[in-house]
Amino acid sequence: MKKLLFFVLTLFAVQAQAQIGQGLFAGGGLGLTVESGKSEFGNLSVEGPTTTGYSFAPKVGYFFTDNIGAGLELMVSGVNTSLEDDKTTSTIVGVGVFGRYAIGLGEEEKFAIVGDLNLRYMSQTGETKTGNVTVEDDPINTVAVGIAPSLLYFPTPKIGLEMGLGNIISYENQVEKINGGDDKITSNTFELFNLNSLNLNIGASYYFNR
Repeated sequence: MKKLLFFVLTLFAVQAQAQIGQGLFAGGGLGLTVESGKSEFGNLSVEGPTTTGYSFAPKVGYFFTDNIGAGLELMVSGVNTSLEDDKTTSTIVGVGVFGRYAIGLGEEEKFAIVGDLNLRYMSQTGETKTGNVTVEDDPINTVAVGIAPSLLYFPTPKIGLEMGLGNIISYENQVEKINGGDDKITSNTFELFNLNSLNLNIGASYYFNR
């Protein structure tokens, strides 16, 4: 029992040495995807659809203590899909705030487990173009709250590489305005460890005061 207690205290002491440190950090993530395909109907072959997507998510934050921080983030993403004369475009722009708690792992201060509590507002717009006819999609506004864990690795003292799966717990309130008017459809969604909604996210940040 004494050996177990000594091991736990030693482990805690080692983890306590691995701190993020107070100060400013800034960074984010950037992504680009390209997909293409081919449809075959007997002897007829049609190229497509072709889908391109991008995402840009800068963030800036500040650690008030060695382990507790907060910050602001911006989110911009889009998806374009084309098949011959048909083209569909969708764009999401969002802003958010987050609180962060980090637990250092190991005495070399290279790894940390990070948990973010985030609050985001996102606006989605889009259009579908068929030949010379363009139809605007109904705008969708979303307010979301989530908890997102990630693993933080410092290859150098000031540069942190972050890898996560997005929100493992989330709540969303979504409002779709029909034809951009007063009529609307409202939905509320709560997800707990939904594997279908998780995506691998990789980003990098610069820690100014480490």
